[in-house]
Amino acid sequence: QSYSAEQWHVYFRSRWLGCDDVTMPNGKIATIPRSTAQLDVAEFGEYLDRVEAWAGERDAWLEDLPA
Repeated sequence: QSYSAEQWHVYFRSRWLGCDDVTMPNGKIATIPRSTAQLDVAEFGEYLDRVEAWAGERDAWLEDLPA
């Protein structure tokens, strides 16, 4: 099974940053992973370290994305 970079990004954000429940206009509740954009440089580095450690423990390869 393979997943897109976006799918992994959503998974890791929800796993380590948590989620917020948001009430939609139709009254339904959507669970939205918190954004990495709100992290400072140190926090973002810690987040990336956790992702890399998770991948390393599972012999998973993470593709380098262009800057």
